Amino acid sequence: MGWRNWNFYEGDITQSIIEANMDAMADRSRGNVSLLDLGYTRAGLDDNWQACGTGVNDGFHAKDGTPLVNKSRFPDMKAMVNHGHVLGLHVGWYDNNCICGEHHEDATQVALDVSGDVAFVAAMGFDGLKADGCGPGRDLPALARQLNQTGRQVLLENCHYYKWPNSSLPPGAQPDPRGINRMWPYWKDNVTGGELVCQEHTFRTSNDIRNSWSSWFGNLATLAAYQDPVHPISQPGCWAYADMLMVGVFANPHAPSAGPALSVTEWKSHFGAWTINSSPLIRSFDLTNQTTMDSVWPFIANKRAIEVNQAWAGHPGRELPQSVAGEYSVWTKPLLNASFALLLVSMRTAGATDAELDVAAVEPACAHAPCDATDVWTGAAAGASAVGLYSLKGVAPHDSVFLRFTVREST
Repeated sequence: MGWRNWNFYEGDITQSIIEANMDAMADRSRGNVSLLDLGYTRAGLDDNWQACGTGVNDGFHAKDGTPLVNKSRFPDMKAMVNHGHVLGLHVGWYDNNCICGEHHEDATQVALDVSGDVAFVAAMGFDGLKADGCGPGRDLPALARQLNQTGRQVLLENCHYYKWPNSSLPPGAQPDPRGINRMWPYWKDNVTGGELVCQEHTFRTSNDIRNSWSSWFGNLATLAAYQDPVHPISQPGCWAYADMLMVGVFANPHAPSAGPALSVTEWKSHFGAWTINSSPLIRSFDLTNQTTMDSVWPFIANKRAIEVNQAWAGHPGRELPQSVAGEYSVWTKPLLNASFALLLVSMRTAGATDAELDVAAVEPACAHAPCDATDVWTGAAAGASAVGLYSLKGVAPHDSVFLRFTVREST
């Protein structure tokens, strides 16, 4: 859980902007609690820290592989990292960049660049690395090994970095359906539930998220391949994610083409859908904007929702067959203590949604005993299921109902 700058600021980013958002993460002006207190502990820098065109082959690495920083934007990267650490944050970096992406294929230089990036991570004291897929780096196992050799605990995020020709994939690895040879975690030798091959801690399953409802939920659908009901690949230490959240993002002077803001109701549904699928909750809006923060605080700071996101009871969450195209989508996630979460999102653009949900299909005990519901958004009691069914009435377009069910103990 944390924040990364790209969706709101795109490439118009500076050290001062990063540090201001770090300060906002530690701010306790709302109820004497901060985002950091709630578990949003990671602050990440994205693309455009580099001094484009100053390195080898008009790139941004020196001959010895040292990454070359744009000092006008980031005058003291080490001081920025220290600023985050003093606040109690874990600070992340970004490499294999897309802006002025390097495309040289000389194996010796590529190896030097990768080693130089790893050395930079260690020297600056970064706690995370987002490895993108635009540059010549593609050997994720080698990158992971070198990071481990630094002795630092570095969270590695695979943002399409790992590439391997579809013609020679290891047994169990699935071909990239988009034909650009991207590679994701897989079950070794195609033995589902056997040895999981996962070099990274999180991996992006989707294309870049855009500021639209269809993009949000199209991206979310790409998680399904890693959410097998019995043997999910997405699990602790190897989380699938559908990109950063678009909550609070809208066109602004930094990103004039980001698109108009969607409604707070839609932002809440977006957040809920990421939450119940155990997707890392990486916010990407301007945390210093108090108007935006006032709008989104009630749900991004909702401890019941965060608890659902962070819980692990054997599965990361998944969409149910009960979803009805064009009407509503339903996801569930098991929780501890005979409980489970359920989220319904209305996919309608007009008119209210009614639904009768088969909760016994999620928890068979609900067929024999009432399962009491609590509204995750409000904390209020929300009735109980009857003979395995739970009815919802009048869900507004693009609104959501987020519930936690618990099997009622017999007396």
